[in-house]
Amino acid sequence: MKIANKNLYLFLIGFLFIFFQSCNNNDNEENDGNRIDEIINEKLGQTSSFDEMSDTLQIAHLVRVWNGCHNVKFLDNLDNMYASSLFFYGEDRSKYDAIQIKRNLFRRYPEYFQRIIGGMKVRKINSTEYRCEFTKYISVGNITAPVPSYIVFKKIGDNQWLIVAESDPETDIKVKSVKDSMQVLEKIYSISSVEIQGNFSGKGLETIYVFPPEDDQCVDCTTSLIFSNELLPPIDIKGTKDASLLNEGDLDGDGADEFSVLVKRGNIARITIYTFKRGEWKVLKKFDTDYVKLSSDEQARRDAIQLAGSGYINIQKIEGDSSKVEKVNVWEF
Repeated sequence: MKIANKNLYLFLIGFLFIFFQSCNNNDNEENDGNRIDEIINEKLGQTSSFDEMSDTLQIAHLVRVWNGCHNVKFLDNLDNMYASSLFFYGEDRSKYDAIQIKRNLFRRYPEYFQRIIGGMKVRKINSTEYRCEFTKYISVGNITAPVPSYIVFKKIGDNQWLIVAESDPETDIKVKSVKDSMQVLEKIYSISSVEIQGNFSGKGLETIYVFPPEDDQCVDCTTSLIFSNELLPPIDIKGTKDASLLNEGDLDGDGADEFSVLVKRGNIARITIYTFKRGEWKVLKKFDTDYVKLSSDEQARRDAIQLAGSGYINIQKIEGDSSKVEKVNVWEF
């Protein structure tokens, strides 16, 4: 979302700075809650600046406040933002139940932290409701993951917004298969230890996360690759419960890194090299190699793909019972 007015942009930034400074300077939750109420009333509810914002800007601003309340554990203020009942991570719940779930989460993981990555998309549902979609980067326990999320606000009265839905698409689907939605909040985004970093889009350092399937007993499994850069579309690797990643560096000289995905199939390793071209992922090369050799020698994993002069790489592939080196043109894309 673009902010057209520079003064309005500075106001938003200034408010968030005051908001977090106040959060850090108070000594207990009760006093902090009272103080933050004063700030919200002073800077938001009773100022012409907020009233003069468009509905879209008001919603985006309130999402930022909602995000900040999580990081300083201000449950009283979250309570004030929720409607008496709401759709909460896959289920219809009362405000009391929603706050209790958050309270239990914060008690179990006092180090819980989240931040919003990139921009937000705000769209009008009807005359009183708006849906805001964004990606939050959560850190809790051993979980570190980007989570596409959404919040729906409903206008009550002249200028009061309340949250009537808070969730994410993945939870909405998977919560139906578990008895306790708390399991979803704590476990659904638990990722494997396999993750790599690199400049895959050509625009800066990014992280790739491996999301294994939720069901360990699945037959037709899918492992997903999710990127910290929300502009990079996810990749689904079908037919596997796990995948090993390797940053291959800039193989084609375009300023962006390529990466490979290794999937074990018995004694054979299927390696797929991905490159980001014209806004989408392309398979630069897919081939099979000897998994036994790769697993016994860490360097062998890297030796499976080697630069072979300008515009070319050598790959070590297996065909039948024999292996061979093939020269591949990487400038075809």
